[in-house]
Amino acid sequence: MQQGDVVEFVVRVALSTSPVDPATGLPGTGEPTRRQPPICERMSADLTSSGGVMIERSSSELISIPRKGAGEWAWHLTAYESGEHEMVLRLLAPDPEGGTITVETYRETIMVEIGLMYVVTNWIKEMAPPLQALLGIIVILGGWLIFLFTRRRRRAKHTAKARTGH
Repeated sequence: MQQGDVVEFVVRVALSTSPVDPATGLPGTGEPTRRQPPICERMSADLTSSGGVMIERSSSELISIPRKGAGEWAWHLTAYESGEHEMVLRLLAPDPEGGTITVETYRETIMVEIGLMYVVTNWIKEMAPPLQALLGIIVILGGWLIFLFTRRRRRAKHTAKARTGH
């Protein structure tokens, strides 16, 4: 990721009896990462960051996983600090009797490398108009100074020739 990027992060799961491949149609490019965590028919997922990445949930926390389909959780990730950062994905099974106890069935630490190029590029884009104006002022002042300097030298040469000619 580059600093300032916003990407969608999706985790999709299916029961082992489901004919559906949960990796089909995931957003992004490249091959999806596959895991086989223990899951049940109702699950929740939690994604946290140690810093550098702002995480906004874009799906329900608790989902029911269909027998012949897939369930998914999604988040929008915004990279705001360059460097290497850690995110933790946890899958949780709620108490089947409706209590407050949840059991963590899966945990994975995900390392995210955030590059600085976006901020540098954005700074250049933002600073282009003021820098162009400053450059224009410098060119105008420089041209004016050159004009004044060459004008004085010409006057000094003409004055020196006039004095030696008398």
